[in-house]
Amino acid sequence: MTEQKNSINRRTLLKTFLLSGIGAGVSNIGFASKTFAAPSKIAITDVKIIKLRFPGRTPRKRNAILWSGGGSPGMTLLEVHTDQGIVGRSIPAGSIDIITSSIAPIIKGENPFYVERIWDKMYRSRRKPVAKGLMINAIGAVDLAIWDIIGKALDMPVYRVLGGFTDKIRVYAAGGYYREGKTTADLVKEMEGYVEEGFRAVKMKVGGEDFRTDVERVRAVREALGSDIDILIDANNKWNAYEAIRF
Repeated sequence: MTEQKNSINRRTLLKTFLLSGIGAGVSNIGFASKTFAAPSKIAITDVKIIKLRFPGRTPRKRNAILWSGGGSPGMTLLEVHTDQGIVGRSIPAGSIDIITSSIAPIIKGENPFYVERIWDKMYRSRRKPVAKGLMINAIGAVDLAIWDIIGKALDMPVYRVLGGFTDKIRVYAAGGYYREGKTTADLVKEMEGYVEEGFRAVKMKVGGEDFRTDVERVRAVREALGSDIDILIDANNKWNAYEAIRF
């Protein structure tokens, strides 16, 4: 297989960026007739955990196996700051303490474009016992934030930095949960709302009621949305193979 001279991928992109930064204040990298200016020297300065809380309460809802919601809405963000004012963000998953105590101190001062070096440094910091579980979650969250920095520095979406396949991807709206007092008519209205927003596929919960009830729920949504909208169903592992085939 031969490589085209004008092609550029993730590895050559980062190599070009780093080499062009030697002895220069700004590196210019061209993509598809557009040139992006990126700082040649950039360093991680801080790692922050931002906890957001919003007014009101989320509705109490359930899938086939468990209840959720009912509390104050909120979310937690991870921010990786740089000396160039660029902030990378991601969502940590159950690994906040590890990020703040173990990872943050060892990545400060690192150039985020040395993304594989940083990943290796994080992984090798916890080898006994070997890095696993929440440590891997923490590494992944920080890695995502670092790629966010790289994309912002190059003024490009990260999927293109990594090597894109297409500029479009099909998405679906996930909902259709069970809720106390929620009728089939309410479910239909919810699904129709997703279609009105532009979604061409929707997903709803099943498995939380008897077969006959769930069949009628799915039937009502199909009749309301027509044949051009795809309907996905999610039983959340409630059924065995026979039950899924029967449904």
